Amino acid sequence: MGKPKFLHNFISNLPFLILAALSLVLVSFGSLYDIPKGLWAVPAVLVLVSALYCPRLLSRKTHTTGTLWIGGVLSFLLALLSALDLYFEMPNGIYWRQYFVVHPDSQTPILWVLSIVLGVCVFFTLFALLSHLPQSLSCRFAENQPVPLSQNPKKETVCLFLYSALVAFVVLTVCTKSSFLYPLNDWVDANCFFTVGKVLANGKVLYRDIYEQKGPWLYFLHALCYRLSEKSFFGVYLLELFAGTFFLYFSAKILRLYRVRGVYVLLPLLASAVYASYAFCHGDSVEELCLPLFAAAMYISERAFSENRSISLRGWLCVGVLAGLVFGMKFNLVGFFIGWALVPLWKTLRKDGFGALIKAVLCILTGVLLPSIPVLAYFGSVGAFSDLWQAYFYNNLFLYADKGEKALGVAAFSERLLWRIGNSVEKNVYFAVPAFAGVVWYTVSAEKGRRAHLLCTAMVTLLVVFSGDVSYPYYSLVFAVFTVFAVVALGKIARRVSRKEVKQFVTVCTAVVTLCGAGLFSYFTSDNTYLMVYQKDELPQYKFQKIICSVENPTLLNYGFLDGGFYTTTGIVPESKYFCRLNIPLPEMAVSQSLEVYHQKTDFVVTRDKTLKNSNYICVASATQYFEGTDYTYYLYAAERVLPILAENGVLMETEIAANDSQKQ
Repeated sequence: MGKPKFLHNFISNLPFLILAALSLVLVSFGSLYDIPKGLWAVPAVLVLVSALYCPRLLSRKTHTTGTLWIGGVLSFLLALLSALDLYFEMPNGIYWRQYFVVHPDSQTPILWVLSIVLGVCVFFTLFALLSHLPQSLSCRFAENQPVPLSQNPKKETVCLFLYSALVAFVVLTVCTKSSFLYPLNDWVDANCFFTVGKVLANGKVLYRDIYEQKGPWLYFLHALCYRLSEKSFFGVYLLELFAGTFFLYFSAKILRLYRVRGVYVLLPLLASAVYASYAFCHGDSVEELCLPLFAAAMYISERAFSENRSISLRGWLCVGVLAGLVFGMKFNLVGFFIGWALVPLWKTLRKDGFGALIKAVLCILTGVLLPSIPVLAYFGSVGAFSDLWQAYFYNNLFLYADKGEKALGVAAFSERLLWRIGNSVEKNVYFAVPAFAGVVWYTVSAEKGRRAHLLCTAMVTLLVVFSGDVSYPYYSLVFAVFTVFAVVALGKIARRVSRKEVKQFVTVCTAVVTLCGAGLFSYFTSDNTYLMVYQKDELPQYKFQKIICSVENPTLLNYGFLDGGFYTTTGIVPESKYFCRLNIPLPEMAVSQSLEVYHQKTDFVVTRDKTLKNSNYICVASATQYFEGTDYTYYLYAAERVLPILAENGVLMETEIAANDSQKQ
């Protein structure tokens, strides 16, 4: 294919452009799903580029775009339905979307149809654009053989792993609040995980003596982190480095399978896009720890595709182990492996027969069982299987998302799902847009036998992650695993632009510059770096720690809110099963905490934006802290029995003003 005739293509695609532009403009005016109008520029640019680059989009005769006339028809339908959205505007300015909310009896699938049509139109324009890519830019392997890393594969593997560790160290040290650059990881979830790990390390039983709703493996890992560092997140920081290293290492091995040059240059770009994102939150999320497990599974499938073979039994066993570990931390994330396995299992059935399929399934189940054996042995030894079932499975399935909401219809469910996807893309543009582009590029330009692989993986993961009744920013981080395919495409473009071999000295210098640039990008992009400027003495956790630890063997209750880090800084092992207030509607949780305060069971109580009234506790300190866009005020209350000790140690003298102010309130 020669150079595209842009003017000729533009004229031949003029009807398609008019329909697509009309639909985009109308949808934008219709304020569909409250998606920011700036995001409509993305499909608009895709439509324009494909119309300029690809001839005769609406033609049935063009071999590579023979079915793309459907895109034009769907664009017309989208324009028509969007026009209805404007025509039937309510007098008070309410559009169809708001009208359905106000009048639930009038719900129709029109919004659902609008969204699907728009998505299909965008997909067809991407299909048209990518169908005209040169062979060198397609998602295909150069040879049906595994790609050697160098003349000395073992040496190159070690170098690649060490470099992955270096990149993880540079980027994560800047981005995660668990690193030594920060005074404390003040994220409530991370402190919950660390506190539960501490309780386990001190001999108490998970779910029976301490309650949290995540999986056992997460707390086993944090118990190990606690052993490494009892009053700080240094052990958690090492765990994050370990996870980040393997995520980047398997991503680099995927790049190698496609013979991508400049892996050492591209890897820091991938790391900074993922770990400096909004979805990364504060550090130490379950999604972050699962990223290397997802990347390892993607490498196993890509390796098999590169060798033009089915996944081996050993590979299926490894995937089962990976899925078992994820299941032991957050079971809904196993949806990734379900989507991932559909196409490889189908290929195994078609190529090797039903017997091979049964063997593959048995290997997967065996692999899932292996990480489950320590869990079963632990709960069996303490006789707590019922607690495991109640806390991890039943409550998460039937209580966690129960906010008293009614069941959603198809239109409302689709609206919520699409809103969450749009919101995730808007807030995580650095990895979300490349991940989306990578999935589409893979789906369109890969060999016929595996085109559906990544699409199935992404779609099933999307439905599992965003279809629940609740959604938090860190949910989106699981999709960072797909960003590597955009990096593969970028590497192929770079290889096509410069076909000459680059000298090793130039590569090393470029890699150093890119690594430093990734560190700077992370510093200026991450939402966490504001906390670096704080000293320990400025945080409520350490201010209260001095008062609490002036009492011998103190006890503490984190009352009415998620773990604020006060157990961490004081090193106190909570005695209460409900050591803090979690985001799960358990009536006994609130009752238990209220009874502990009423009976004055702990020496100290910490509250957030809440004062205790008519109790036997006296406020001895208060402090304010900025967290996730809000200034919170924390209050430290002491039981009457410890007030003489505080006065004797000179602590009460320093905090009488705070106590008097609290009593006045």
